[in-house]
Amino acid sequence: MFLRQLERLLEDRMTAQDARKFILGIGGTLSDMESADALRVFRRRMMKTLHTDAGGDHNKASMLNQAIDVLLGKNVRPGDMDITPQQNTNYGAAPANTPKWAMAGYTGEGPLPSSNISHQDYTDKNYIKKTMYYLSVDYPDQKQFTLMTFDGYYFRDTITVYGSMKILKEMAEAIFVYTTKQNRSCRAIFFISDRSSNTYLIFLDGKLYIPPIKFEYDSFNMNPANDYDFTRKLPAMLDRLGGR
Repeated sequence: MFLRQLERLLEDRMTAQDARKFILGIGGTLSDMESADALRVFRRRMMKTLHTDAGGDHNKASMLNQAIDVLLGKNVRPGDMDITPQQNTNYGAAPANTPKWAMAGYTGEGPLPSSNISHQDYTDKNYIKKTMYYLSVDYPDQKQFTLMTFDGYYFRDTITVYGSMKILKEMAEAIFVYTTKQNRSCRAIFFISDRSSNTYLIFLDGKLYIPPIKFEYDSFNMNPANDYDFTRKLPAMLDRLGGR
């Protein structure tokens, strides 16, 4: 499966989003893509194992070189790292050194959110926010998504990220890992997209739903996780949908 994906990318022009996804897929981290120097260090490190002289994989080595070259060409892209008043018109101005990904979910009230990342995996909310931002940054439909996990009785975890409809699978995987790694059950995953009151289901009982299923939600409360009546009725609705 992985080789078929590599062949497809070799045939087509690799995008920056493809490059980031490839690097994450072979064991890279967001820190490896923070700067041109970090990218070059990562390439040297990976080539020690991927190069054919070391018994590595020629296709992966070629893809790594292509991915690095793509990202080096876009590494200091305006708007990727900094947020300006113009970019943040819905949420108020932020200091120029505040990463845009960290502002996801910020309403303009209270202190600015922290951009600190303690763990380079999906157990860290900021790692999730940053990863989803960079996986979707080249898509024109990038916007905010509020992801919510449901354990079968109650909503458990909520994370707002910059994402895209094209990375629904990655967003679902991220919040699923976040919830289950904390020993909490995750029966279903929902999302609300920016500037919309519609609620969508993307995961239920081990099955991914792409395209997602729209849930009819009629309440003064824009967040279904805060609606007791909706939460009470939801298990039976999911049972019917899942064929239980």
